[in-house]
Amino acid sequence: MKIPILILAVIFATTGCYEKSSKNQSSSKETKILKDTVTVVKEKNILNTINNQFSDVPNKSLPLVDSTNFDNYNHQQEIKNDLFFKKIAFKKDQPEVENSRLRYQLDFSERFQSVVISYYQGEHELFTTLIIIGKNDQIIDQLDIAYDEIAESAFRKTSSIDQNRIIVEDWNYMTDEPTKTVTAYQISKEGKFKLIPQ
Repeated sequence: MKIPILILAVIFATTGCYEKSSKNQSSSKETKILKDTVTVVKEKNILNTINNQFSDVPNKSLPLVDSTNFDNYNHQQEIKNDLFFKKIAFKKDQPEVENSRLRYQLDFSERFQSVVISYYQGEHELFTTLIIIGKNDQIIDQLDIAYDEIAESAFRKTSSIDQNRIIVEDWNYMTDEPTKTVTAYQISKEGKFKLIPQ
């Protein structure tokens, strides 16, 4: 009598585990589909609004300082959108496209979009670039506004940005005393970076 009861108990326990496992697998599949859908919708929103405000990219107010470096940049938290970078032909056919992330946008003019991106070049260099995009979804101009490298930790770039100009500071730590080169730019009505004579 004990053996049939034991067999029945094993059958019920196994059936319950199978049903629970099936529910977990189903829930896992549903979660993955939901995540994939959210990613596609997010990329589609950015792609469709290239000539409007980017709904998913934060808009930063001016003035600001961009000092992006390996210590304060989190690649995983930034917005990845390969379709966007392909559409504007940023670094086309170069490996940097894979590592490019949308960071934030700036409001300089209604005639063009101003988007800041960051990307790794190799393992030891980090670039942050301000890109000006025209109504035809093409890059009008671009300017590196921050740079960091960890191979020798000898060079850095930071920028102060306001509505009328961009001040870029290039630091060189290779010498006994660090040296700084300052370059100033303004953005023309057409969206081009113009060097301001010092």
